Amino acid sequence: MTNNAKGLALTSLGVFIMSLESLFIKFTTISSFVFSFYIGIFMFISMIVTFIFNEKAQISSMKIAFSNSFLALLVCAFLMGLSNIFFITAIKITTVANVVIIFSTAALFSALFAYLFYKEKITKNIVISSIFIFIGLFIIFNDKLEIGSLKGNIFALLCTALFSIAFVLLSKHKDMNRTILTAFAGLFLSLLAIFFCEELIIDFKTLIIVMVMG
Repeated sequence: MTNNAKGLALTSLGVFIMSLESLFIKFTTISSFVFSFYIGIFMFISMIVTFIFNEKAQISSMKIAFSNSFLALLVCAFLMGLSNIFFITAIKITTVANVVIIFSTAALFSALFAYLFYKEKITKNIVISSIFIFIGLFIIFNDKLEIGSLKGNIFALLCTALFSIAFVLLSKHKDMNRTILTAFAGLFLSLLAIFFCEELIIDFKTLIIVMVMG
């Protein structure tokens, strides 16, 4: 299989998984903040357990995580946690299709932030793609004039922008352990969400869904 074929397959798999997760979020009856709180907890637990059982990576990864990359790890984890809250909220109040399409612009945002932060060159292909992406975004936002849908589209856009910033920062810290990063992202997700939760009551069926997703 060629690199292009692998890339296409991975992209298709990613879109499929995102769409599936989006449907699970959409069908739950709890608020986006309660959902975020619980999924953050399960993300943290699952990643810590994964890290503990991966004995080979423990010592070296901990040294790296708490050395020069620690501040970058915290910033990226915070951005990813906040991005997840925007993503879950967007799914709750607008269509899954809109959120997935808007999130697909992450590559464009990443190129833009890479240029702003690190002066990386933007290729002609990205410029051409950007034109079509902006046309698509204009159609999506112009077609959804209802307040709820418009807010959802904006949240999806914020989610994409924050995720892209985190991705650009991570590109300069390739030695950072992604398992630890995801654990901290889950922790920040729960800490941010709990301030907006009126109650933390959740039914067993929804708890199982969130547990599997986390």
